[in-house]
Amino acid sequence: MGKGSSSAESSAGADALWAVAGDFGGIAEWFPGVGSLRVDGDDRFIDMGGTEICEHLFERDAATRTLLYGVVGSEGIAHHRCRVTVAPAGTGSTVTMDYEVEPDALLPMFDDVYGQAVEALVRHVG
Repeated sequence: MGKGSSSAESSAGADALWAVAGDFGGIAEWFPGVGSLRVDGDDRFIDMGGTEICEHLFERDAATRTLLYGVVGSEGIAHHRCRVTVAPAGTGSTVTMDYEVEPDALLPMFDDVYGQAVEALVRHVG
């Protein structure tokens, strides 16, 4: 199983960054490549360039500012989980996305996707 981590620092406070990062249904506003999005319970269905993927929300903890989700039912992805964490850092905050994916060959793609995502989130929040 391939594992990776991407993080970025923000001048925004942890609560402001978490308000966006912790909104499971709000990623269409900032996550690169997301076309349309619909949420049904703990599942979100995302159109990414003509391909629909389903991500399931496994855990959301506002007290620790963590969110755990994963791609489910996708041909070609045997396993995927991503834990998003927002933490105070000096006068600002840090967002980290720790992820694991199987097959391992997909890891470089997810490294790129999540690297772009944390930077886009920080730009979006300001």
